[in-house]
Amino acid sequence: MLTGGLLSSLLLFGVLYSLSLSRSRALKLAAQMTKDLRETEARFRLISENASDLIVLIDMQGRRVYVNPAYGVCSETARMS
Repeated sequence: MLTGGLLSSLLLFGVLYSLSLSRSRALKLAAQMTKDLRETEARFRLISENASDLIVLIDMQGRRVYVNPAYGVCSETARMS
């Protein structure tokens, strides 16, 4: 009886320890992914805001989600013509 209780306790400890390690790894992974995403967004913003070419992002419904400053220059030039 004592051996069974000890074995159960050890198994429970092992499961809980494993879960805490998994949670820790998941949190570290999420933090790294968030950092990587922010860096990627910053690079995209830097490139697109300074590009002389028109950059437009369109969602699945066909709506413009993003246009870079060159869009305003292109539309101004088109109006003047």
